[in-house]
Amino acid sequence: MSKYEEIVALAREASADIRNYRRESVLFVEALASEWGKYLENDVYLVSAEDAKSDTQGEPKSVSEAISMEDDDYWHFGLALILFPSLSQYAIPLFFRKVKTRYELHIERDRKKKTFWLNDLKSESFQPFCEYLFKSIKEHFRAFKDFPESKPVLGFNAARMLKTSETSESE
Repeated sequence: MSKYEEIVALAREASADIRNYRRESVLFVEALASEWGKYLENDVYLVSAEDAKSDTQGEPKSVSEAISMEDDDYWHFGLALILFPSLSQYAIPLFFRKVKTRYELHIERDRKKKTFWLNDLKSESFQPFCEYLFKSIKEHFRAFKDFPESKPVLGFNAARMLKTSETSESE
């Protein structure tokens, strides 16, 4: 085998490894969204990381459309749910990567910067994450009672919450 053929063979191997990594990542996001929806007993959907981080209402996306690999070598995406009919969306930006056989999962704007390590895609593996995210969202909304003295736990935009409250009052 020539040096060139060796490089071509290595490139093919790397390409297959990347396809497998993406496939495993898609399965992880599908399982995470499903478990979060079951935990909430409500529908959730995926949005792009860009939409989840902004005040833009993101359109529901397939997993392949929602996840994007950023320069930090993590996959980024958003989990979204409908809170008020006129607001339509409450999105939570997340990022993760697979490290050997485990998934490392983070909430983008979590002030506690907690890391979740998931060993598999079983329901019980997602439970600590779902409980923490639920608790954080509750604390986030409760923090607005003492705003601006207390900061929302998840660091979401106060202006968005004001807009949300104005919209929900008119319903």
